[in-house]
Amino acid sequence: MKKTILAAFIVLLVSKPCFAQQIEPEVISSLNGTVWQESLRIPIIPGDYYPSYHLKRYFYDGRVYIEGGAYLGPYVDLLAFSFSFHSLGLAYNEIGIWLPAVGVGMNIQGGLFHAILPFLSILIYNKIEDNWIPEETISIYPTIGAQGTTLTVEIHGSYTTFKENPPVEIIFDPPDGLSVSNIDLANVQWIFFDLDIAINAPVGFRDVIVIWDDGEKSVTGNDAFVVLQKN
Repeated sequence: MKKTILAAFIVLLVSKPCFAQQIEPEVISSLNGTVWQESLRIPIIPGDYYPSYHLKRYFYDGRVYIEGGAYLGPYVDLLAFSFSFHSLGLAYNEIGIWLPAVGVGMNIQGGLFHAILPFLSILIYNKIEDNWIPEETISIYPTIGAQGTTLTVEIHGSYTTFKENPPVEIIFDPPDGLSVSNIDLANVQWIFFDLDIAINAPVGFRDVIVIWDDGEKSVTGNDAFVVLQKN
């Protein structure tokens, strides 16, 4: 059964691109703006403990995302098909081969579960969307702080690439009585920093603005943080 499925996929790789010649060349060769859904998983080596791991793949501007906006890795468009890559050392690796014009993709995933059990799977994907654009959003925690306190705050970004495109600036609007320091870019999604709230900081809601890529990119959380009066 496994050999039959793999053989069928190879036939698609060879034969289907000719069928798609009526489509514009950039559509044929690019993953940009596409979304793919896992349709079949073929375990090759037992020990695959990720039966529902990353069911969808989102492709935009050379980057691959999973549901929730986590950045997974890069992709490369070639003339007839495209490749994607993701590696976490021995723990997890994957290589994807995608045919945007045909709407079929194959993802090979393998590694060591808990650094002990080897696993290897082949996943077959089908394309479900052609015009996807990521919506960059942020959330902040904690969402409240009292006058005269200093907080360790975390910001989570969806479809953002903070660490890929530093430096990062964090601004509160209005900024009165709030100062940001010790910004730590944990990865492409997470930022940690210290927030000092002055004793006389005005009470009320604040927008949180994250700016990165030398000011080229920004995302705002409206009324995301509130300053409370000190008890």
